[in-house]
Amino acid sequence: MSLVQVRQEIDEKLDTLDETMLKAIHLLLHGPTPVKLEAPDESHNYESDGTLIKADVLIAQINEIDHQVETGETKLIPMKDAFENVEKWLKVTE
Repeated sequence: MSLVQVRQEIDEKLDTLDETMLKAIHLLLHGPTPVKLEAPDESHNYESDGTLIKADVLIAQINEIDHQVETGETKLIPMKDAFENVEKWLKVTE
């Protein structure tokens, strides 16, 4: 494989890398620099379609689901019942 082919292959791979990997490669090539890796923001999560959801919205959704469970508006069971069932099931296997 020629040097030109190697460079082309590396260039193609670079297009598929995420930000963290690109910064790691930069560090390998140039040594320690002022490039700062941002810490992930732990105050949010993602919807199933990948859109960002803030923690307060997520908590509100959880509370709404919990209310629906308590009022019988859904077929889900309350978490406390689930934990009690698990404890019963574990006692059977001990």
